[in-house]
Amino acid sequence: MNIKPHLIVVAALSSFVLSACATARTSQPSPTEALPPTISGPSPTETLPPETLRPLAVEAVSFEVGIGSPGRVEIVAAGTWPDLCAQLAQVTSQIDGMDIQIMLYATPADPSCPPDYLGVPFLIAVPLNPVELPQGTYTATVNSVTTSFEWKP
Repeated sequence: MNIKPHLIVVAALSSFVLSACATARTSQPSPTEALPPTISGPSPTETLPPETLRPLAVEAVSFEVGIGSPGRVEIVAAGTWPDLCAQLAQVTSQIDGMDIQIMLYATPADPSCPPDYLGVPFLIAVPLNPVELPQGTYTATVNSVTTSFEWKP
């Protein structure tokens, strides 16, 4: 049998590369393994008791519609963080007919947080699914600040 030497080298290199790839894949953590958290605060699946969360101070609410079919529909809330260490911890929403209620909560107060003399602003957009949204005038309330908008699909 006449086997060329360069074919043996190519076969050996190919098996080496394939085994290295297989080793690299198995050394990575699987999606089901727990990874260490990168930021402080509750995990996405953990819920904090409502008494520890702080409602965000919302100063303005608006309604925005993007282009497309269906278009992007969002209720946008603007305000100021309660302190420099606060993060968005929980968003709750409820739609009852033409009335939309949204509550935005910040993480619990941290006594070691430095004082905030400037007031850091935030802008949070809460998307709505416009596909089954009936035509009409809607009232959106975010942390007790209200706006109305006319929806014409």
